[in-house]
Amino acid sequence: MSELIVFIFTDRYRAPEVLNELRRRDVPFAKDLANAVAIMIDTNARSSVLLTIDLNKREALGWAKIWGALFKSALFVPLTDSLVEAVNRVTTSSVSVGYPSNSVDDYEIKWWEDIFTTSENFRRDLSALVSANSSAILMLLRNIRASDTLMHLRNYGNTIIHTTLSAEQDRALQELLDGSPRVVPNKHSV
Repeated sequence: MSELIVFIFTDRYRAPEVLNELRRRDVPFAKDLANAVAIMIDTNARSSVLLTIDLNKREALGWAKIWGALFKSALFVPLTDSLVEAVNRVTTSSVSVGYPSNSVDDYEIKWWEDIFTTSENFRRDLSALVSANSSAILMLLRNIRASDTLMHLRNYGNTIIHTTLSAEQDRALQELLDGSPRVVPNKHSV
């Protein structure tokens, strides 16, 4: 099972610094840091995102959609489609990605809502702690014990929140990253 970890800082410049430092170190979860993202919120509550794009991998657009949906649904950042469009422009100039849409759509948001229903306090804590003049690192760690990761992160300070994804949520995540998401169930269907 995967673990969603959000590492929150009260300094809007700290998250990118820590993310780059962690990527330099030989930590057990280094492979998952390649898909981590840092979000910085300025004093006027405007957001900036640091997302590394590996041009050799097809998953870049999937990760942009996953993180964009989280920003939209939990942090109420309205311009996440521009994140996805920017990643699409960069990746499709070198590789044909083959994703059906260039924007965050209902399936990604539904995927996050499923996670939020299994961890009632997670969304509340995330939206309360990531505020003006702060920053955060968001990472999905796969097949890693969260306690080991938290031990590595504790030396960097500030606040950590996390939640575990179910096996079904993990499968849905992989489908999103593969570019073949399931059909979103219709709430009104029988």
